[in-house]
Amino acid sequence: MNKQTSNEQIVLHSNEFEDKIEKIELNQLTLELLQNAKWKEQQKLFRIFDKKFLNINAKNANKTRTYNIHLSLLDANPVRKHSFKIRYLLIACILFGLAGLTYRLIQLGIAGLNSLYMYALPILFITAGAIMIVYAVKQYKHVLIFYSNYGRVPLASLLYNNPAKKSFKQFAGQLVNCIHAVKSGNRFSEQQALAAELSELRRLRDEGVFSDTVYEQAKNNILTYHSRPAGRNSNRALH
Repeated sequence: MNKQTSNEQIVLHSNEFEDKIEKIELNQLTLELLQNAKWKEQQKLFRIFDKKFLNINAKNANKTRTYNIHLSLLDANPVRKHSFKIRYLLIACILFGLAGLTYRLIQLGIAGLNSLYMYALPILFITAGAIMIVYAVKQYKHVLIFYSNYGRVPLASLLYNNPAKKSFKQFAGQLVNCIHAVKSGNRFSEQQALAAELSELRRLRDEGVFSDTVYEQAKNNILTYHSRPAGRNSNRALH
């Protein structure tokens, strides 16, 4: 670790900023959204408490995990992403192509390929290709991702229009409004905001929400932002 990075970490870990991180105490439920991802047998319950905190309860076939996030930690501009397993479609195309090629060779009467059993090959290829398409469709994800402000860690991923468009839009809109409201009440300096986020990301890392690798990348992002000239930092609004 070089001297500059070490000094930046000292600044960002200073006790001067510790009292700026509000203790999470969940009291009044503001709004909740229950989402199911059938392809992974996964269920997520998102709950906003006191218009300040986001509680996430994630369940799958193997485990249940619950964690809380300060809304001031989230960027109020979520990113909408599509995730599609294109490789499965490519495999399906190859299988369909093999089916057509095999059938054509059989029709040409090439020796060794004119057996009745060979007619089963095109059917098998077509069936396998269809399975690949079905699997690709099931793996498709359309999500709204809320990242942390400076570390750019994806902390909350909402399945788009799940369970219904109306309930999704209501919850996502309320979440964005609460993030704006919390930030408007904050009076953090830039260093305080960076230090608070680094501390919270460390807490979430320790709770197993994301890996050490993700945390290290987020820390580097925060320290890089911290080391930028003041004039460039001022271009980004701080709340």
